[in-house]
Order: sequence, then C-alpha cells, then structure tokens
Amino acid sequence: MFEWLGLSVKLETSTLPVVIISNSSQQQSGWASVLWFNMLCSDPKNVAFFASSPVATWPQLAEMLSWQFLSTTKRGLKSDQLNMIAQKLFGKQQNYDNCKIPWAKFSKENVQNGSFSFWAWIDGILMLVKNYLENLWNDGCI
Repeated sequence: MFEWLGLSVKLETSTLPVVIISNSSQQQSGWASVLWFNMLCSDPKNVAFFASSPVATWPQLAEMLSWQFLSTTKRGLKSDQLNMIAQKLFGKQQNYDNCKIPWAKFSKENVQNGSFSFWAWIDGILMLVKNYLENLWNDGCI
C-alpha cells in the first residue's frame, strides 16, 4: 500500500526472471534458467516453476534457440541448422514437431558421448560465432 497526501494506492509489479549466481561459472546455467522460464511459463509470479518444470516441444525450443542467435548476432538459425540441432537431440526423424525435451536434458544431463549439457554445447557455439565468426555468420556464409 502506498499512501501520499491522503491518497492510498495498492501497487503491484512483476519483473523479468531473476537468477542469483555466486560465481561467474554459474552464468551459463543461470541464463539457461531464464530462457527456459521465459519460453514455458506464462505466470511471471510462478516461483515453483522449476519444482515441476514442463517439457518444451521442439517448435518452442527451435524458436528460442533461433531468437538467442538473433539477439546475440544479427541473424537467427536457418531451417537446415535447426534440423541438424533437432537430429542431434532426437535422432533422425521425418518430423520433429512432436518431439519434446525436459529441463534436465536441456541444461543438466550430458549429451550422448559428451561431458557437457545440450545448453553448454549451444552456448559454446554461440560464443564461438559471436567472438570469432560474427561477420561471416551475419553475411550468411556459415
């Protein structure tokens, strides 16, 4: 309740998701949490979201991944790039629209034959493109 000069107003606000990290090594994991929350949660006040996080469909994940590249560089992912990522995640299929990925597989569990999560792999590619290949990426050469 806010009161000023006899006027009482009930104020309420919500913010973007906030993730508190205690070391820069947690930044990658924190950003994964923010992206997942923004992609799947319609209630910004849902503090219990990660207690039972819903799975993401491939179309949702593909849109978020492309947006992540677009917001970091000047170009999102092309359909052939998204298909390659989907194939890495789900194996070769005719259509990936019904494929789903849980939070743990996205950000916690190691990819097959790897010592890193799917998100760590994508984020590493994104940093490589941003730091060393951005001009070639933005020109569509990659």
